[in-house]
Amino acid sequence: METIHTQGTSEVALLTEAGEVDALLALFQEVADELGWQPGEWLAQCPTNSLHFGTLDRGELAGGLQIVLPDSAGRFPCHRVWSEVDIANPSQTAHITILALGAEY
Repeated sequence: METIHTQGTSEVALLTEAGEVDALLALFQEVADELGWQPGEWLAQCPTNSLHFGTLDRGELAGGLQIVLPDSAGRFPCHRVWSEVDIANPSQTAHITILALGAEY
């Protein structure tokens, strides 16, 4: 974990270890379950192209953000569902696949 911003008892960090990412993906799944969304394995489909940022409150994971960069063909996960989507300059683009906070936050 690499802290990139701290304010009071909260911090934002780039998650760099598999266990940290797994914890965030589990939190995303909890939020999805609460909202009736069924992402299945989609959130874990692009491990080499994904960046994960966690928001921590007093050291506890409160939420986070998953950003997916394009693959070598300039495609994003959304293209598996919406192949007709044309993204100009994909090499200069990122896809925010999910942003979520735990219910208590």
